[in-house]
Amino acid sequence: MTTNYKSRFVINMGMHIKSVEAEKINLFFSLEKSTFINDNTGSTFDLDYSLDQIEKLIDPKQFFRISRKHIVNISDITYIISFSSSKLQLVISNSKNDEILVSRSKLTEIRKWLEK
Repeated sequence: MTTNYKSRFVINMGMHIKSVEAEKINLFFSLEKSTFINDNTGSTFDLDYSLDQIEKLIDPKQFFRISRKHIVNISDITYIISFSSSKLQLVISNSKNDEILVSRSKLTEIRKWLEK
């Protein structure tokens, strides 16, 4: 069975509509009950999906949900800071968001995912 993952997201910007390809998205994040994307140019856009919905629409080989607030693109992880065996922080290219922490429950999973 082949699963067709979403290849692009449509962003409503007032009277304008923008289409962003999934591979150009380096981060999905939630902030104050809204969901946003950060693209590879460093731009941030509001999105009409929840992170739970997005997680079902995107390719799990390319994206990983690291916490309740963040889904990251493996291609855009610049580096990982290990504060301890139970705390990892990701630095994502072109992201102004510097508090991208992997939740404790996802630590084992993300290590396996990164090695695939």
